[in-house]
Amino acid sequence: PSDTEGRFFWLIDKVARREGIGDILANGTYRAARQIGKGAEPYCHNTIKKMEDLPLKLGTLNYHYYLMYCINDKQTITQIRGTWPQGGWPPPELGLPSLSREEYIKDWVQVPDEKFKQYYLDEEINKFPTIQAACDITEWSETMHRIDDSTGICGGLSADCSKGLYHIHNIN
Repeated sequence: PSDTEGRFFWLIDKVARREGIGDILANGTYRAARQIGKGAEPYCHNTIKKMEDLPLKLGTLNYHYYLMYCINDKQTITQIRGTWPQGGWPPPELGLPSLSREEYIKDWVQVPDEKFKQYYLDEEINKFPTIQAACDITEWSETMHRIDDSTGICGGLSADCSKGLYHIHNIN
């Protein structure tokens, strides 16, 4: 088909029926890129578990997010959206409105323990959390994911921009 929507549905049909290129793509982008070759491999990124592309911010390495993807039992579904802020604060020279990290943590009641506030302050200094901090952050995120699963509540409510609508302290 010549239109984008038509091509999309045509390709989905090919994948579902495992016909032509759909047979290759049905194996996932990691394996498909290797089977196609011809320089396709660089376009297949963020496939830690060789299953599908993960929704990571390219060019960023956060130990705790890497740990979450590696240990999660659901291949790629994690509490990625925000039990822990993924991006850094804009530098002051950009002139963008921003809270300082100190201001941000003042009302951060969602953290399971006060040590997480210090981890967040230290992360700016060190650029990366310590191994202990990364493990604690991962455990917190995975705990919230388990609460989401067991209650049937959407994960976006517990992990929306780090200050979710519900958290470990207020879920009943």
